[in-house]
Amino acid sequence: MSWWNPEVWNGVGVVTVVLFVAAGFVVSLVRGWLVPGKYHREMVDAKDREIAARDRTIGRFETRDDEQRKTIAILANTAAESTASQNSTARVLASIREVVSGSSTGAGGDS
Repeated sequence: MSWWNPEVWNGVGVVTVVLFVAAGFVVSLVRGWLVPGKYHREMVDAKDREIAARDRTIGRFETRDDEQRKTIAILANTAAESTASQNSTARVLASIREVVSGSSTGAGGDS
């Protein structure tokens, strides 16, 4: 006999249909296919709190990154100035050495 045969369904009453629907409802609740509104709101609120906490953490990281950018810029400028100062000092000393060695060589060569 086929399930589509009307004689099979003839003996099924309203109580049987209600029991099957109730059993399906209970199974769907137990397996988590259906979620009651109260629990759904709790889950959504928990996720909202988690997102807000992550946003605060990201904000702190961005603030710290801004401070680090400023510090790195200051250090880079200081290093550039220091390098320029060292280069100019080295050039001045090299020029003085050339003049001193040139005058002592020239004095000794003329005599």
